[in-house]
Amino acid sequence: MLYGIQYLRGVAALIVLFFHSKVSLDHYIAANGNNEYLIGRTTWDTFGKTGVDIFFVISGLVITLSFSKIDISKTNEIKFFLKKRIVRIVPAFWIATALYLALIFLTSGKIPDWQHILSSSLFIPYEVPWGLGTVLPVGWTLNYEMLFYISLSFMAVFFQKKAFQAIIAQFLVFSIFFYIWGELNSFQRFVFNPQSLEFAFGVIIGLFLKRELKLNKMVGAAILVIGTLGLLAVGFRGYGDGYIGRVVYAGIPAALIVLGATSEKLKAKDCLHKLLKSLGDASYSIYLTHITSIALIASIFEFFGVYIGSRVAVIGYYSFVSFLSIMLGIVFYKMVERPVTKAVHDRLIRPH
Repeated sequence: MLYGIQYLRGVAALIVLFFHSKVSLDHYIAANGNNEYLIGRTTWDTFGKTGVDIFFVISGLVITLSFSKIDISKTNEIKFFLKKRIVRIVPAFWIATALYLALIFLTSGKIPDWQHILSSSLFIPYEVPWGLGTVLPVGWTLNYEMLFYISLSFMAVFFQKKAFQAIIAQFLVFSIFFYIWGELNSFQRFVFNPQSLEFAFGVIIGLFLKRELKLNKMVGAAILVIGTLGLLAVGFRGYGDGYIGRVVYAGIPAALIVLGATSEKLKAKDCLHKLLKSLGDASYSIYLTHITSIALIASIFEFFGVYIGSRVAVIGYYSFVSFLSIMLGIVFYKMVERPVTKAVHDRLIRPH
């Protein structure tokens, strides 16, 4: 196991969670507090989204290493790989979506129409106020994950041992199409989105590791620091146009962070190792459930008339919501994601 990457999964999930906790805090103060304590837009509103860029690079790396272990000259092997990825991603996503829908219904008496629910469940993006997404707000990233898995599988069928080079070329060509195609419909904007290049960065890192090329700890640490500084700078300079600009300003630093993290490992008995590994193990669950957890906690606070009228209350709300959302994500991992994924895997995945 690449422990540095596992640590980074947890960190990426927390970056996104802390961002959404801050958004929730402002919304809550606007409705149930003294507007004097509204935080407003800060650098965190931009930086807090970079957890996704890290996730995409990690995914490119991990899938490259996993895909390298199968015989891609055999179609059955590719199908088996896809089936395992679906089992890993889909059950937890569907359950998390169901919990989110239940909360929406309980708090508003409404739910999205069935077409949107079906599209979301099948990872087909549709128009939402912030772009293209899914019923579960964070689910839009899984649409790109599925696009990556399916694209790589097709490349393996047609190009076999050159599949990794082919997927990098595909995302490069699609990124060019994004700008020269002309007016794009929603599906074309999804498929051609240059942010998919972040998966390609992960593929390149995976190919680097596959050749058993390793960074020494000092070089890895230096790359990690440079990448972190570059990512922090996003909070000040933004994402450019939000597409290729995001790839340049956030994707490249994220790739440096992931590359640097491949050389990192703490001692197994170290408390920090145990904490970061636990967060990494539960990162998918934390990511899937934190929006629902944050909204649930805010609804409970509102029901009991909790008023935010001081800086202490601001800090208390933010800290409590963030901490409890992390804990609920870990509970979801241990009680739902892990056992359900194992049960589905045991039932559907057969040795090939």
